[in-house]
Amino acid sequence: QTFGNLTVNKSGGTLTPQGALTENGNFTISQGTFAPGSYTHTVKGNWDDSGGTFQQTSGTIVLSPAALTTKTLKAGAANYFNNLTLNGDGVAQLTADTAAVDVNGNLTLTLGTLDPNGEDMEVAGNWSETENGVFQAAGGAVTFDGSTAKPITQASLNRFFNLTVNKGSSAKATT
Repeated sequence: QTFGNLTVNKSGGTLTPQGALTENGNFTISQGTFAPGSYTHTVKGNWDDSGGTFQQTSGTIVLSPAALTTKTLKAGAANYFNNLTLNGDGVAQLTADTAAVDVNGNLTLTLGTLDPNGEDMEVAGNWSETENGVFQAAGGAVTFDGSTAKPITQASLNRFFNLTVNKGSSAKATT
């Protein structure tokens, strides 16, 4: 299903889609829970899950900002993505008041720019960038957590500002 803007406003309730969603505008959780299921959902506008619960255990969220636009990503304190992909010509920028963006699966930068804006990120799975995916780190930390080693594939010109590997004593990071 395709929407312009989608706001989850279900006090004490849960929105569970029955298929993949495409938001051509903004996605907001103002209250309640969004249970995305195992689908791939695409958001072309701003993402804000700070007003409710978003705890994705499967599937992928694709942020797809249009060229020459900057869209914001604001995360709630206990919320997390399973897989997060940036695949749009524009910029996805973390907001200054966001909790650390937590990705329990893979983070993929296919096309466009991810600007952490000095904010922190946590990734438990693979970190993968193509030459068309830009990670614009000028502050903030990226922490690789989880229990097993995962590859970090960065484009030739991209760099981390502050990198921490926190995977326990038995895991090894590979780059």
